[in-house]
Amino acid sequence: MCLADDRVLPMNPHRVRRLACCLVVVLGVVACGPVAASESPNDGRIDVVASTDVWADVVRSVGGRAVTVTTIIDSSTADPHSYSATPRDAARVSEADLVVYNGGGYDTFMSDLVNAVGPDGGHVLAAFRAAGHDSGNEHIWYRPDDVARVAAALADQLERLRPGDAATFRGNVTALREKLDSVEQRIDRIAATHEGRRVLTTSPLAEPLISAARLESVTPPEFTAAVESGHGIPVLLQHRVSTLLKTGDVAVLVRNEQSSGPVVEHLAELADANDVPVVGLSETLTGTLTGEGSGYPAWMNSQLTELTAALRRSS
Repeated sequence: MCLADDRVLPMNPHRVRRLACCLVVVLGVVACGPVAASESPNDGRIDVVASTDVWADVVRSVGGRAVTVTTIIDSSTADPHSYSATPRDAARVSEADLVVYNGGGYDTFMSDLVNAVGPDGGHVLAAFRAAGHDSGNEHIWYRPDDVARVAAALADQLERLRPGDAATFRGNVTALREKLDSVEQRIDRIAATHEGRRVLTTSPLAEPLISAARLESVTPPEFTAAVESGHGIPVLLQHRVSTLLKTGDVAVLVRNEQSSGPVVEHLAELADANDVPVVGLSETLTGTLTGEGSGYPAWMNSQLTELTAALRRSS
């Protein structure tokens, strides 16, 4: 069985509880019976299950017609950090030829499912490790070069499952790499024009992009950590962040559209009141882009367009 590098995790109390939930999920699968064939088509293509629609789109880009992809989270309202797996999710993972998830502590529900139920075929790819990371910010899809590394690793996995299509997979990686290069160039143009501009963020989501664009993040790390944990934000820390918006030391407020709450909403209102542009970024593709030209590169470009416009407005 080909295991992901980070499939074996420390058995701390939180993880024990998550794995217990996975066992409940497995029992639910047994009780409910197999997923209907119409929900998991088997027409000779490689059956891939991805944790989010970002990685599902990358799989489709690399696998083309050789794959069929099931996405666990493709909603603009679901937060992968806190998502709870269902019996249907467990059934899909156990029956998949290949499971792709982010890793790095981002979508732990998926690594828990992999540990608990399979997949039977044993092929698993954790994008965080495939991109060469052992630690750090887990939101690696905001770095197009990391996405390119994951795409190449995906081609390796798909080639093992379908050796006869290896040339097609490699060609698809090259085509995707060209689109990712275009996204990288846009980020470089932001850096060339706006290097050093001060940005406040409401979560760690945007940090890889802010760093690549050579913008200066002025967000206290303890603030974004508190937002992401959902355990409450100390009042003094809220005051510290609010003061940054009131004093005009911030060019743009970048908010995570899928990790909100009263404090974040207040910051957005405060930014508007102080003429600080607000840019909304998301964890997933959100389903707002459809048809020709949709997918990860188009989604990234649309967000870069919004960020560029906001930086120009605040100049």
